[in-house]
Amino acid sequence: LAVATVSNAGLVSGVENGSAVISAYTASGGYIATSTVTVTGVPAEGQIDDAIEIAALKDLYNSTGGLTWTNKTNWPTTEQEWQSIQFVSDIDFYGVGVTDGDVTELTFAVNGLNGSIPQSIQNLQKLEGVNFSYNHVVSVGTLNQISSLKYVYLRDAQLSTLPDFGACQGLLNLDMALNTAIPAAAFP
Repeated sequence: LAVATVSNAGLVSGVENGSAVISAYTASGGYIATSTVTVTGVPAEGQIDDAIEIAALKDLYNSTGGLTWTNKTNWPTTEQEWQSIQFVSDIDFYGVGVTDGDVTELTFAVNGLNGSIPQSIQNLQKLEGVNFSYNHVVSVGTLNQISSLKYVYLRDAQLSTLPDFGACQGLLNLDMALNTAIPAAAFP
């Protein structure tokens, strides 16, 4: 992979984090100089399109009353702020874990979420763990269709239906205790 490109005018542009040695020559091939260029700050690209993941996070924020969350540190509150986010790797929102440029964790226990998890949550296909415990999350949307999930904590999330996590083959831990709004008939 190239770390940087050099235009005909001699402008060096970073394309990937790392270091490279760049040598300069005259048009006739005569050597002028060598320099080491180090590029930092180029966002890591994940496997899932950043715009899709950012849209899913925005939907989560809006559908669960983000403006009234207990902790909403660094979450955008205006449309202009949302539109300024271009890379998932730049996200530093409370409760969101990012690995290799993809959203891998949502941790919002006891955070005042109120509503339903949006259908677009299924677009976070690298999501490995969620914790929506002790909130008011009446429905998990399509969360149960994310096959990469390893742990799901929905303890006392005030669910109104019992989600089926059978499609989550790699699920290691599932906690849905204390969801008293689920009718007893839902448990065989």
